[in-house]
Amino acid sequence: MYRVKRVEKFFLRGLFASNGNTFQNISDSLLNFNRNQNPISSSDLPDVNVPTTSIHNLNRFAISSNNQSLIFVAADNGLYKTIDGGRTWVYLRLPVKSNNGTVPISTVSLGSGDTLVYAGAENTVYKSLNGGDSWQVQSIATGATIYYILVDPQLSQIAYVGLNGDHR
Repeated sequence: MYRVKRVEKFFLRGLFASNGNTFQNISDSLLNFNRNQNPISSSDLPDVNVPTTSIHNLNRFAISSNNQSLIFVAADNGLYKTIDGGRTWVYLRLPVKSNNGTVPISTVSLGSGDTLVYAGAENTVYKSLNGGDSWQVQSIATGATIYYILVDPQLSQIAYVGLNGDHR
């Protein structure tokens, strides 16, 4: 069982986990992610592509309270998920409207259980009820960027959003 070092924002140094004695980098395969690694074929969602750019910034991460091998990472080119503690990663396609189908994901949070996932990108909240297989989208009328999503611990269908920037 690992304990993950809490970091607000980290740049290409990676995500490290500890077994109690030492820290181990669990993000090597994520930082070297190759679009050919993704097990989901591009025909599954033809209007959304796997990113062609490398990850430069890992913005936030969320770990399941039920399964510490389940980790979501918000990166500057999308959202990633591992179910094996960081040995392999999957790029999660969000229904974004951009030229290359990717958008910087600023934050990610998990609700109770392993299936309720919230992600924030620009002024939009993405919500998945099935671990990232499909998404609901809700935009917020603001010029600010969603910086945090806090899920209510008693009722995980309720989420609070913290903004960064001009929120008029």
